Amino acid sequence: MSIPEATTDVEKDNKIPYDDLMNIANKLSASNAELQRRLNDAMLNNFFTRLDFLFRVISNSDKFPEDFVKKCIDEITEAMSLSESDNEKEADKE
Repeated sequence: MSIPEATTDVEKDNKIPYDDLMNIANKLSASNAELQRRLNDAMLNNFFTRLDFLFRVISNSDKFPEDFVKKCIDEITEAMSLSESDNEKEADKE
């Protein structure tokens, strides 16, 4: 079964020019970058909020089980110290 000529002409007319596609791609890229920046900001805000709560648990350690307080201390220590890969990156920058 063959495709009618009219359908083929309509499909050719619906193609988006290359410049328009580039503009759309650039707008989507900019939108993606903005969303990524906002996500990073939200993640950083969540990190500091969590850190604040961990310090509050430690400052009120008499109200929490000892093993929970130890987990909070361990999490703070891990979050505040550089990993080995971060240390290597810092050494490379110098």
